[in-house]
Amino acid sequence: MCTISWQYSSNGYSLFFNRDEQKTRLKAIPPQHLTVDGISYIAPIDPEGKGTWVAVNEYGFGFALLNFYQGHFPKGTLFSRGQIVNGLAGKKNWADIENFFTNLRLQRYAPFSLLVFIPPTLAIKDKVEMIRWNGRELLYLSQSSPLISSAFKFEEVYTSRMNCYWDLCRHGKPITNEQLVAFHAGHKPAKSAYSVCMHREDAETVSFTRVNVSEHEVELNYHDGSPCHTTCTHSLKLKRVNKRF
Repeated sequence: MCTISWQYSSNGYSLFFNRDEQKTRLKAIPPQHLTVDGISYIAPIDPEGKGTWVAVNEYGFGFALLNFYQGHFPKGTLFSRGQIVNGLAGKKNWADIENFFTNLRLQRYAPFSLLVFIPPTLAIKDKVEMIRWNGRELLYLSQSSPLISSAFKFEEVYTSRMNCYWDLCRHGKPITNEQLVAFHAGHKPAKSAYSVCMHREDAETVSFTRVNVSEHEVELNYHDGSPCHTTCTHSLKLKRVNKRF
């Protein structure tokens, strides 16, 4: 139950992430400066699974995970998918990312879609690499913005939110970051399970994360609450390392 959108510039990218969760779920720990494999990164933390759903490291690599409810759920005790993002946050090239998944016991995890944001010189215009575990096989795909996840009436939710996104494209002008911020706080066609800023009796959009990667800096801004009524509560930065590997 999440929505993420993004766009690339000549020297970086911006991503925008609504995290939708049950109201009974514990509140996330605000973003922190963390380190894995000697690489610095920024991420909020899920106190239940100890993982995260979004992270960006000092090399400008960003990682965002959404549940893939339409996949096949493996049997037995499953590990937190957020731990996968924690592990990937220490990667600074595509070969390391592929090796990480080669050595990962995927049957321990429920299905997911994992978006990998890489520096513009390595990226396909307007698309990002998506690694999807559908519960049976690992797929390497290319994904256009936005990506939508929902366990509730997926086709209807997808259509409603995509209609809002296509409204931004109808005038033929490039979508601005400000328009994407408004998109993630929007309630069309109504404040409900179908709106991008989601509100249901049992669940809602619990946070909004904006990541900006520029030539010299990495920044993560975090809204602790629905973006329709909260402002940025935490903002952390890293100096970007531009060394190529």
